Amino acid sequence: LGGAAQGANCPGDVVFVLDSSRSVDDDEWSDMVGFVTALSARLSGRMAIVQFSAGARKELELVEDWDKFNTTLHEMTRTVGGTDTGSGIEMAAAELKTHGGASQRMMFILTD
Repeated sequence: LGGAAQGANCPGDVVFVLDSSRSVDDDEWSDMVGFVTALSARLSGRMAIVQFSAGARKELELVEDWDKFNTTLHEMTRTVGGTDTGSGIEMAAAELKTHGGASQRMMFILTD
């Protein structure tokens, strides 16, 4: 990680949207999870996880508990299917709109 993310302390609400579609192989999935782990450890505020393939699934609502976030990230089961990126974006946007309270709201989309 470099640039703005290095040493970041970004208070706000962040939703990570991960592509778990069929085209993402195991190594790419592992890289995504590793990236999210590294980045989320440098952020403050609340974080949520959404994964998408043929549809979207919210794995974790916005939480401040990094241990809970990290455990969910590493234990979630990939849905593996088609690639409906829009459904993942829509679900993440809904989470930020409905439950987001911070002035800064961000969404990170990880895909192949």
